[in-house]
Amino acid sequence: MIPICRQVQQVLIVSASVGAGHDQAGYALKTEIGKRYPLVRTEFIDFMDSKYTFNNLLKEVYLEMLECAPSLYNFMYQIAARPGNARLNTKYALFKIMQHHMEELFSQYQPDLVIFTHPFPCGAAARIRRKGGCAIPLAAVVTDFSFHDMWCFHEVDEYFVATKELRQALAGRGMPNCRVHVTGIPVRSGFGLTGDATVSRQKWGLSADKPIVLLMGGGLGLGAIEEAVLSVDELKQPVQAVVVAGKNVSLFDSLQNVAGQMQQSVKVFGFVDNIPELMAVADILITKPGGLTVSEAMAVGVPMVFYRPLPGQEEANSRYMTSRGIAIEAVSRSQLITTLEKLLAQPQQLQMLRERSLKLGHPQSSTHIIDILNSRIGPFASF
Repeated sequence: MIPICRQVQQVLIVSASVGAGHDQAGYALKTEIGKRYPLVRTEFIDFMDSKYTFNNLLKEVYLEMLECAPSLYNFMYQIAARPGNARLNTKYALFKIMQHHMEELFSQYQPDLVIFTHPFPCGAAARIRRKGGCAIPLAAVVTDFSFHDMWCFHEVDEYFVATKELRQALAGRGMPNCRVHVTGIPVRSGFGLTGDATVSRQKWGLSADKPIVLLMGGGLGLGAIEEAVLSVDELKQPVQAVVVAGKNVSLFDSLQNVAGQMQQSVKVFGFVDNIPELMAVADILITKPGGLTVSEAMAVGVPMVFYRPLPGQEEANSRYMTSRGIAIEAVSRSQLITTLEKLLAQPQQLQMLRERSLKLGHPQSSTHIIDILNSRIGPFASF
């Protein structure tokens, strides 16, 4: 482990916008540092920004592959997850291409601590450390509930993971337990607070006498959201659907057209910054199982139904959650309709899902992570 700094005055948080969850986890940490240590300068960097040409191209290929060739993406994901010297060399060759961008960031910001919420920038920094070119403390925040070898770098000083199983997986790769902390995935502090549900429903123009089905596809609006919305219209019980399209403008426009043809009540929103409030009033959340969305839902305690998870890490997240009875997965439209009707007819099962989510949720994860970093890497500047 890197020796403790005299004082942490500059923190660099590096994410990758291949999914909104990585960015949101980083922003949650940045907000927490700013709130508790206002003298610390904290910079947030998107490692997949368009100014990093190769990195941005990789992002575009990733998103295109998810949409047009999901089976190919899943195959590549599984291959990359296998341990082995050949795969390890390929991994470090990829990070060699990204290395100079990371070196530029180190030079520009001169950080006392770097926190990563995506494995690509983390791997680039680990390679610099491996070659003896970096003495900056490195921390990695794993933003999924399933293990992938792409996250494993012995050059990283501190790991923060969602579950004990992930800690055990890293231990199986030779990572000392003292460097791996089970904190949950960082969410904004608002997910630990619930206001008056009646007031919140009125604020959003929602009825007090109909169950609320919230549908989300993450900040990028990915997944089979439109199909799920149409499925809600086939429910026998009257409900009100609230759909969040995120930053996907074309999806927002399409959902507006769909909503105008539905019998059930539907409200469509684009990107919103008060998801905690929507989750708190929802009776059921239909979503894809991104690590951040699931963590937010557990912090609030909203029952989850996963519909058509994206291949790779989301399918693995779904397996983890459903195997522990925290969520239910529906793989077809008919199964989604049946699942929703059963849940709406069985309030006791909804309550059981709420209680299990709350039990495993980490609404104070950001605070916990910063506390550990302050004690093991810091102290953070406070005077």
